[in-house]
Amino acid sequence: MYRKNAKMTQAQLALQIDRSFNYINSVECAALFPPPDTIQKIAEVLNIRPMQLFDENASPANIITTSKEQFISRVSEKIYERLRADLKNDIAEVIEKEIEM
Repeated sequence: MYRKNAKMTQAQLALQIDRSFNYINSVECAALFPPPDTIQKIAEVLNIRPMQLFDENASPANIITTSKEQFISRVSEKIYERLRADLKNDIAEVIEKEIEM
């Protein structure tokens, strides 16, 4: 949403943060969770706060009118859900590799 609002393609954003088009596509499809430094770079290029990348309701106007604690809780939950899924997949891959040995 923020990338499109900035009238940027995935390829343009990828160039700005020194990543590939596929990387940006994976992040936007929630197939990949970027590390904090990449989140910061994306936010800087899009001229938004990093936390806005995790909540479609995180426009500046909504952040001001929403309880700060409620917003932090919602964003934390979304980040936790994505990290949990990533960790679950990583653990499954390690177990599969161990079984193959």
